[in-house]
Amino acid sequence: MKTHAKVDFDRVPAGEPVTVRVMVSLEPEPRPDAARTPLNLAVVIDRSGSMAGGKLESVKEAVRTLFGSLDPADTVSLVAFDNNISPLLPPVMVAELEGRAPAGFDALSPGGNTNLCGGYEQGGAFAARKLSPRRLTRVLLLTDGQANAGIVRPAGIGEVVDRFRSQGITTSTIGVGADYNEELLGLMAERGGGATYFLSHAAEASAVFAEELGDLLTVDAGDVTVRFVPALDGLRVEQLNTYAVADDGIWRLGDLFGSRARHLVLEIAADALAAGEDGRAVIGHVQVSWRKATGAGFESDSCTLPVTVGLAPREELVNVSPDREVTLQAAFLVASRAQAGAIELADQGSFDKAAALLEACAAQLDGLGLDDEALAGRVGDLRGRADRLRHERERFYDARQRKLMYTEREYMAKGRFDKMSSMHARQGMGQDASVTYPCYNINGHILVEVDQDRVLIDTGSPHSVGNRPAFAFMGSEHRLQPSFQGTTVDQVGDLVGTRITVLMGADILSRYDMRLHLEGGTVTFTTDSLPIGRRAAHLDFFTGVPIVEVEVGGRPRRLFFDTGAKLSYLHSSLTADLPKVGREQDFFPGFGEFEVELVEQRVALCEQAFPLRFGSLPMLLETALLLAGVEGILGSAVFEGARVTYAPRRKLLAIE
Repeated sequence: MKTHAKVDFDRVPAGEPVTVRVMVSLEPEPRPDAARTPLNLAVVIDRSGSMAGGKLESVKEAVRTLFGSLDPADTVSLVAFDNNISPLLPPVMVAELEGRAPAGFDALSPGGNTNLCGGYEQGGAFAARKLSPRRLTRVLLLTDGQANAGIVRPAGIGEVVDRFRSQGITTSTIGVGADYNEELLGLMAERGGGATYFLSHAAEASAVFAEELGDLLTVDAGDVTVRFVPALDGLRVEQLNTYAVADDGIWRLGDLFGSRARHLVLEIAADALAAGEDGRAVIGHVQVSWRKATGAGFESDSCTLPVTVGLAPREELVNVSPDREVTLQAAFLVASRAQAGAIELADQGSFDKAAALLEACAAQLDGLGLDDEALAGRVGDLRGRADRLRHERERFYDARQRKLMYTEREYMAKGRFDKMSSMHARQGMGQDASVTYPCYNINGHILVEVDQDRVLIDTGSPHSVGNRPAFAFMGSEHRLQPSFQGTTVDQVGDLVGTRITVLMGADILSRYDMRLHLEGGTVTFTTDSLPIGRRAAHLDFFTGVPIVEVEVGGRPRRLFFDTGAKLSYLHSSLTADLPKVGREQDFFPGFGEFEVELVEQRVALCEQAFPLRFGSLPMLLETALLLAGVEGILGSAVFEGARVTYAPRRKLLAIE
């Protein structure tokens, strides 16, 4: 491993208080031989009840693939947990498995609660049985839920992680879905010297296991630690990263692998410095220790790096520029801190303050003039998130977005941009964010084919409904309710007259732009923004359901925009004197079927005028509309012969 340390300013003002940034760089070296360090890997998987719905089967398949990728000389063990601990496979050489799954593994099924610490402790105990200076030992923990049995306090679980790490057992953590505790898993990985991963859904487990294995197979140095020894009294030293700190003030950077350098950036504040005989001031020394990986195991190694600066009168330093590499690394860490601050503010519901913090950071980084493509991408991300936090608020900042922002922050704070790129690629970020699906109208209802699902598009329902816990859509896993106002998706299908597996409500639809073209038989969803011309209507929302102002009979009326409604409706006082043009059967969840008389009125929306048929709702439903401050419902008939763009994040609706 190559090591070096340098400061951002090689010369600083003489006779004044100064703050310098010191970058300690650790660079892996190619191993002269092809031999790799044998692994001792303990895999711990969650089998609690929340792992139902195909999650556990995806993870089991990923474990089989992982075991099949190991060397015969590697050691593996396997633990599953719910409220009980299942030690499925004590430590064994891969060669002894002969490709067989451990007893009981194939039959493993979702169970009860989540004794996360108990499962992790069993995995650590298995790993400890085969501890050896000739092996690299790691526990790999995967869960999709909250610790709710056994030790549940993060501080208590952190102590268990510390105990194992003191023995030479490192830890990586994998969180699946929207319900796990990212702060806990991040703490375990940080104090355990490994990595933390966020999976939108369990199908990503194989890719993450492969990524983790790739790291372990290319370890150049294990258990890297850094200590700063000051040469002066009164120095104030702080890391800009977030590496775990031991009680003796040593920063623990974990393992160094692959070909990417790792950096620790320290900020050191000092009072006036005094120059030595060579005209430079010695601030201190950086001591780096590690275990060098060899084909036969690990060998201890260390080095000491001096930290010095030159001194000069302030007037001589006017045109001195900071070191670009040190400044660039510090810039990413500043972005990481801003993202952490935005998370804290957004957690409190202070979305405007969170947005302002990200925007200020973006402006600060722009002002550095570093002309770096990766940093420019980060600045763009900061501004994009700021805009969405300010305008979409909790509709944008949901559990998945928080986990994404938290995990990005962890990777940035430790310089793991390779892992951030891998996460973005797994989740389809940075790729084509638009997907087009076939759609059609059945009995006045808009249905979309999404893989094997037949999905009803219903902006009028605050919640999405299905006969399973979650729905994978646009690279994310969305939670489904079993019913809405007592009506299941199967009952909705019976009322519509066709098979429906998912009712996609406003909670999912609010995350995307949607363009629906019934005549063309397509609907496009995107996480980006669809273009909208100047003829767009503004939307308000009530419990997530959109409200649009429509000119009806020459007067503006506020109507719910309800794509799940077969018919459009007006308050009975607005239809009483109009001639009737027919009768129609309809239904509403929680109310059932009813028959209405229809009238026809000319309406104008988005500078387009057209005739539309309206009914009047039963009195109970009509009262509910008045409580929401609306006078009717604009139903799915608006899609007939038109191309409709629905952009709820920008509160816009356009009809062409």
